[in-house]
Amino acid sequence: MFRFIKIIIFLFCLFTTTMVFGRSTEYFETTLIHMIGNECNSKCRNEIIKSEIDKSVILLLQVMINELNHKLMEFQKKSYD
Repeated sequence: MFRFIKIIIFLFCLFTTTMVFGRSTEYFETTLIHMIGNECNSKCRNEIIKSEIDKSVILLLQVMINELNHKLMEFQKKSYD
């Protein structure tokens, strides 16, 4: 069950980073094939999942910070008018 949850989280991260942040479909396919194939053991899979989650969270936070910065700049302009 825990493995299933980790796979779901990994796929979610891959889809969001692929669709939203411009990762190529080739990267998605290569990573998934590598994880499913015999050349990647559980330690390798865990490192890939951790890396993808870290990248996804960082990218998401950057987008949120940029959006917040934009809204604060608009608020600041309105307050001076």
